This record gives sequence, C-alpha cells and structure tokens, in this order.
Amino acid sequence: MTFEKRLQRNLGEYLERRTVGRPELKQAIAEVITALPDTVIFGGMIREFALGNARGFVSDIDLVSTASQREISLVVAKYQAVRNKFGGFRFVIEKQRFDVWSLSDTWAFQSGFAVGETFADLLTTSFFNVDAACYHVDKRELLCLAGYDGWMQRRILEINLLQNPQPPRMAHRALILMQTRQLGVTRRLAEYITTHIDGQMLTWIDQLLVNKLREFLVYDGQDEFRFSPQAELVVR
Repeated sequence: MTFEKRLQRNLGEYLERRTVGRPELKQAIAEVITALPDTVIFGGMIREFALGNARGFVSDIDLVSTASQREISLVVAKYQAVRNKFGGFRFVIEKQRFDVWSLSDTWAFQSGFAVGETFADLLTTSFFNVDAACYHVDKRELLCLAGYDGWMQRRILEINLLQNPQPPRMAHRALILMQTRQLGVTRRLAEYITTHIDGQMLTWIDQLLVNKLREFLVYDGQDEFRFSPQAELVVR
C-alpha cells in the first residue's frame, strides 16, 4: 500500500469512529459535511496525520466547500461562527479552531496568485508544501500535490506558494513546525525565514534557530538544514 493510500485509509477510519477520540470534533465535521457534501478537509489536519500525529493533533481544522458564502453561513451559524477578513467563517469547539470557506474565496484565487476552480487547484494555494493536501470526506478521497509523499517521508518543509498575506507569521510558523515536528527546511525557506522574521516575538530557542539558519546560509553549501535543539543544548 502506498503512503497516500495508507493516509487516505487512516483519515477515513478516524472520521468514521465518531464516538472514539474527540467525538465533538468529528460530530462538527460530520454535520458540516452532511449539509455541504462537496467539502474537503484541507491542510493542517492532513499534515498531522501524514506526520504520525493523528491522536494529538492541535492544528486548525480547515474546511473548504464549493458551496457559496451564504450557504456556508447558514450551516455554521449554530456554532456562533464569526466571519473573518478573507470571507470565511471561524468557530471553536473544545478549544479546536475551525475555519470554513468557499473554494472560490480562497485568498490565492481572489488575489490572482493562483488560478483554480477545483479542489485539485486548491493544492497550489498553501504556503507550505506539507499543507498541500486535502481529503474529500463524502467521497473518501485524498488529493495531494505531486511529491507530497516524498516530502512527508523525508520530513522536509518547503515553500509551495510564495505569496502570502502575512509573511512574518509564516516565517514564525516555520520555526514552530521545525521544532515541534522535527522538520528540516530547504535553503529557499531558510532565506524566507531570515528575511521576514524580524519583529516577531521569539523565544531564546527560536532565536538560536534563526541564528543557525543564518549561519547555514552563509557557510553551508547543502540544500537542506536540520536543527537538533538537544545537540545544541549539549554543546552549550
């Protein structure tokens, strides 16, 4: 069984077991999908399953639908959803944040940085390569950008779509993913992080990582960088 087929199976089995393991979250997903069947789970939740963090994932749950804004607003009203500045709707269940939006309202499409009408096109809009996947719950179908399985198995973080409305936030997110998910980064992403991280509130370990990235860019000819905080602590 291929990596993608195994991931598709695991997602389907997890969502079907509604009374086990965070049933409130699964119930909310099921209710949205029942009302809006042409909807996918996009990005972070898929990434966490692919990285082996299915039981304790804490990423936002992003749901993208071919339904209109109005149709979505009627479905999520029961969760006291708040509309965000990008045209989607946000609500929280058991401290888990949900974002739901119409496919046509996807920021990259609206801003002209990507062209798309289908869920396959949606894969080109994520900033990180590891978020370039979606799962169609009703069809039980996983869609991934070409190369997704290799990135996940190598645990390498790279830029998928460069344009983003919040570059400093994405640079900081990259630091967090590197540390919490033990991901390496490409030289391109290392350059992005060191360019856009200024002004962000950093922990001392964040700052150490930024310094190491800058050293890597100057002195190391490798294409990828990996950070081991345990090794750094031993050296210190």
